[in-house]
Amino acid sequence: MDPRLVELSRSVDPAVLGKRLRLARLGVGLTQETVVGGEVSAAYLSRIEAGHRRPEFGLLTRMAERIGVPLVDLLSDPVDDDIQRVRLALDHAELHLVSGDAAAALTSVVPILDEIAALNLTDLATAATFVRARALEGVGDYNEAIIALEDLTAESAVDPSWLKAAIALCRCYRLAGDAAASIAFGERASAAAADLGLEGSTEAIQLSVTVAWAYATLGDNDRALRMCLRALETADRHGSSAIARGSAYWNASIIQGRRGKVAAAADFSRKALAIFEEADDLRALGALRSEAADLHLSMDPPDAAGALEMLDRAEREMEWSAGAISTRSSLL
Repeated sequence: MDPRLVELSRSVDPAVLGKRLRLARLGVGLTQETVVGGEVSAAYLSRIEAGHRRPEFGLLTRMAERIGVPLVDLLSDPVDDDIQRVRLALDHAELHLVSGDAAAALTSVVPILDEIAALNLTDLATAATFVRARALEGVGDYNEAIIALEDLTAESAVDPSWLKAAIALCRCYRLAGDAAASIAFGERASAAAADLGLEGSTEAIQLSVTVAWAYATLGDNDRALRMCLRALETADRHGSSAIARGSAYWNASIIQGRRGKVAAAADFSRKALAIFEEADDLRALGALRSEAADLHLSMDPPDAAGALEMLDRAEREMEWSAGAISTRSSLL
């Protein structure tokens, strides 16, 4: 006996259950007498089908067997074909985005959003809007992406998806040439995340280093470095994910390189590489090795052989992951 089905049999609306039972019986052309099998009267089944009685679990199980319908289909809401189809289409649009084809993702998601609106599938609207915003970012239409992301982040929420949208918005402000807006919004979002108890989450750490990169864009590399180091302290204190720590090390490496601190940059780069190798994130590894190759060429004397090895490995990893999209932009 499945405890989940027993619980469903006790909680399902009798009127809904009765309707499903009647439709299933009529669908296979069985009489009420055949379905009850002599256990109860046909009149009692009529009351069940009318929603006036809740059948005992054993009786319901046996009636379902005689009809030939899975008991779970009588007790739980069927998956709506339209919802399932829209979800599958949205999954495909996300796959285009992950594989680096932002244009295909954008082409795919626009009709999905129209269908979501027509079907009033509010639970899927946020996810589809985020895919559209990321696709717009991927094709370089930062202003349209910003408009969509501003709507998604209008109200803070205890939800990683809200923080992901905040990261994307902070990044798009910078890419659109407005680093000041990136900093202002990013710092407000970071404060909201802390108030909501999300300070040590992967997304909160990545938001912090995204703000750090905006400071670096304005030339304040010292402040940017301090923010990356503080993000590492926060990640260690909260036991944040390896990816969060890897993102902070990666950004610290780039910023140290901008400050001319090649040895320190190389040290941070090695730590970031170790983390992403452990996580087996090929797209991140490919982009990070490209940065590491630049560091090898900046050494005194330049390490051309080391740089070439890094670039060869980066090329293979990016090919394996189909990583045409800029991983760097997703983490900075």
